[in-house]
Amino acid sequence: MLPLQHYSGNPLFRAVDAQRQEAGSSSSTDVCLVVVAGREVCARGAPNCSPEKGKDQPHANLQQQPASPASQGQSQEKPSSFPFLSDMGHLLVLLLPSSHSWCIQSSHPPIHRAAAPILLSTVHRRQWLPAGNLDTTEDEKPVQFPLYQLGQDQAGRWTFALDISGPSKLPFIDFMRAEWGLEARMVDLRKLMSGFTIEACAIAGQAVALSQWHQTHTFCQQCGQPTAPTQAGLRRSCSNKHKQYPRTDPVVIMLVESVDGTKALLGRSHRSPAGMYTMLSGFLDQCESIEEAVRREIYEEARVKVGQVQLLGSQPWPIGRAGSCELMLGCIAKAQDDAMENTGELEDARWFGSEEVASAVRMYEAYSPSTSTSELQQHCMEQFGFFVPPPLAIAHHLCRTWVEHAQVHGPWFKPDSYQERPLGLQSGTARMEQEQQQQDPTLHADNNEYVSAGQVFSKVGSQSRGMSLVRQSLNSAL
Repeated sequence: MLPLQHYSGNPLFRAVDAQRQEAGSSSSTDVCLVVVAGREVCARGAPNCSPEKGKDQPHANLQQQPASPASQGQSQEKPSSFPFLSDMGHLLVLLLPSSHSWCIQSSHPPIHRAAAPILLSTVHRRQWLPAGNLDTTEDEKPVQFPLYQLGQDQAGRWTFALDISGPSKLPFIDFMRAEWGLEARMVDLRKLMSGFTIEACAIAGQAVALSQWHQTHTFCQQCGQPTAPTQAGLRRSCSNKHKQYPRTDPVVIMLVESVDGTKALLGRSHRSPAGMYTMLSGFLDQCESIEEAVRREIYEEARVKVGQVQLLGSQPWPIGRAGSCELMLGCIAKAQDDAMENTGELEDARWFGSEEVASAVRMYEAYSPSTSTSELQQHCMEQFGFFVPPPLAIAHHLCRTWVEHAQVHGPWFKPDSYQERPLGLQSGTARMEQEQQQQDPTLHADNNEYVSAGQVFSKVGSQSRGMSLVRQSLNSAL
């Protein structure tokens, strides 16, 4: 029900099997590279990016596609041959043509992309290398950068993330500026979202997520041994063959509708920008459903009990907390009571009328495209005393979807469309006990025989009867 979100809508074909990997292992195919370093991605169009004078540059067989104004003399393919690269905004995508060797040294064979780890080699002048890595017997020394497979474009070309994290990051960027005339820069992905197309944002987000995951999983979680990338960067493995897989942390983010359907509960954390109110959110616990997580988080943060929960859409968020890649699960929940209490997890939480929320949402459309987001938010603060997140975040679209529905259809949840069950924050065990008691009213009448789903024995009486009641309770819950 929500529109396509930033970081979703990846145009690359990401399904990988052994047959397709083997078919793509030849060096006869051009390869696209997205340069990344942790949370930073390589962008073009930066001012004052001229290299320092007098600095020797490395050599590499890479070209850029499409051509920049500073490299018009180079032989380039037409942008139309890269359908998904024709409108990438500020994202800088490099082309490694099939006419060049995968490695700098001609004596090296082509690198097979089905092998692991996949590395791209460049050669740097001695003074570019970190002091501890200098070899006095060599004038040049290759520096290798790992490649992480992202997928294939519509023409069958493989796209990889080229991870330049480490001491060679700045020299490599200087090389791109000097040798190719590119105005290249490494920028935090969050600052570039507004300048990227949906497709570019999704590709860059995937590259950043993989780079951050590789940086934080250099040791095996089972045995403590060092790990290395395998399977084209989609896995890591140690010497004991323990595998690690890229992880995504699910997060529920929800708009809470009041009992009468005319207000929405919004809050702000202690880290939120001044004046911004947004959705309540939180991570899912282990073995917890989306609905249960929504009810728990809302109660923990505002002491509001909710009944109905509806999932509207999701948004990948590769720039999550502590370098994690998150999946934002956008929901709308129905409050059972408008009474609330600030528990201290939030700096503030309050109910906003639908017209207040609608005005804050429309503010992002009221000014010309040249107006910056910070200026829009300042105007909103002056007029309404608060603002909501911009359209780059799923929180904005939850607000927009809710107010547009309210203007046409009224409250999101209709009183006669669903008979609410007083679930509140009951645990699964408590609900099973309640349902079992409804089925057998005599079960708890005698204190001398008390069996619940949370106990596998009876206090007094037959143990076999206790186990039978437990099985009945679990079966009814499942």
